[in-house]
Amino acid sequence: KTFNGSTEIGTSSVGFTLSIDGTIKPSISSSSTSDGNSTVSSKKWGTLLVGLSYLQIALEAVGSYGSTISKYYCTYEGVTYEDTSITSLNNKLKTLPLVVGNRSCTMWVSDSRGKTSDKVTKSYTVTAYSSPSISVYDVERCSSDGTLSDNGTYLKISFAGGISSVNNKNKL
Repeated sequence: KTFNGSTEIGTSSVGFTLSIDGTIKPSISSSSTSDGNSTVSSKKWGTLLVGLSYLQIALEAVGSYGSTISKYYCTYEGVTYEDTSITSLNNKLKTLPLVVGNRSCTMWVSDSRGKTSDKVTKSYTVTAYSSPSISVYDVERCSSDGTLSDNGTYLKISFAGGISSVNNKNKL
């Protein structure tokens, strides 16, 4: 605006384009995956177990030039999940079934300006698991030395069962 004293005598508008450097984006300082079932993870077997474990992620990220982290993302088994907090995202992951094998998930964040961080991929292993089972169970009368006898006053109990070996780490 141009003024003569306090009187406006003209205006002029000028357009311009502002480009922001593509490197100005949020960054992930640390990331990891873990088993959310503390009973299983305390065994330190190095694997998640189908039916018992659930995948949890940890992400520490910061925005750039004053931006804040607004969303967390995780691609799990080909599907991308997102939420505004890592806790809420982990609650979603907790409900998902595990697939046996060497697996991976990809994580990233976006900030309050809509910029996206680089993606980080983390690997983990999932092992098949089933609860201990008894396949044969038999109770018979016997004598004190274990000899079967219809008139025995003792019981001989026989059973067979099995457990998931979890790579030979689970003990019977």
